[in-house]
Parts: sequence; structure tokens; C-alpha cells
Amino acid sequence: MRYHGSAAERALGRVPQGGVRLSRLIGQEELSVKVYVDPERCQGHTLCAMIAPKLFQLDDIDGRSSPIRDNVPAGQEAKAIEAVRSCPEQAIYVSEEVAG
Repeated sequence: MRYHGSAAERALGRVPQGGVRLSRLIGQEELSVKVYVDPERCQGHTLCAMIAPKLFQLDDIDGRSSPIRDNVPAGQEAKAIEAVRSCPEQAIYVSEEVAG
């Protein structure tokens, strides 16, 4: 599954108090949550890195963002979704895949 912007909000369906949660388990299968930045769309607004400094790094030359790692660490899913929502260029998306 791939989520981008408001599609992520619709797909999540449930929002616990205090923020958005991507489920880590469906039945007995663990999900791997991944974050991506489209380098063609990113214009270096830096909002993602300010919101989620553990997930995004900025290029020293042009300020464009890239993920520090593909897999989102447990507990950082809400920050990933917040970065998706905040990107004015809609350059960030997250996906859930069955791990393994």
C-alpha cells in the first residue's frame, strides 16, 4: 500500500488521541513502513526535516530532502505522516509493506 497526502489519512481510517498511527500488524504479519522523497518534486522547503529530523536529511548544496533510511523506525510513523501532510510540493510519501 502506498499513502500520499490525504489518501494516507483516508487509508489510516483510525486516528488515536494525539496523532496518526500506521498499524504495524495486520493479522499476524508485521508491516514495514517506508518513506520516500521524490527528488524531482522536492524544492528544499525543509519542513520535513524540521518536523522529523530522525527521518530526513537535507543536501548541503541545494537543501533538498532525502530519507536517512528507507524504513521508518517504530514510533516515528506519526512524524512521517506529518511530513507527508506538510510538504508543499507533495514530494513525500510513505508505504506499508509486509516485512520479510
